[in-house]
Amino acid sequence: RHLSPPSTVISGGVGVSPSLAQRVEYAPGAMDKKHYHPAHLFTYVLEGSATWEVEGQPPIILKAGDIFYDPTRRPHIHGNASQTERAKLIVFMVAEKGQPRGVPIQK
Repeated sequence: RHLSPPSTVISGGVGVSPSLAQRVEYAPGAMDKKHYHPAHLFTYVLEGSATWEVEGQPPIILKAGDIFYDPTRRPHIHGNASQTERAKLIVFMVAEKGQPRGVPIQK
């Protein structure tokens, strides 16, 4: 599993959607289950490496310093690409007020 310390909500001005910044840490080999975000998602890899697999596309391996943008509502899985080292990410979401952070996809 991954560890998700408290999130920070970043309020915007008039006409700007609410935003959320969150530090996420994955244990070696940890992967999330398939889901989507009703938000625009920007991910920055702080340490280690992460894997990101959008439904119907080959996996992408992200390394420390990489930034990844995921448009709203794309089914995907993601997690730690390493079986031996932790992965640390910063995730920034821009969503409409009242939307959940993530929506699980049942198989």
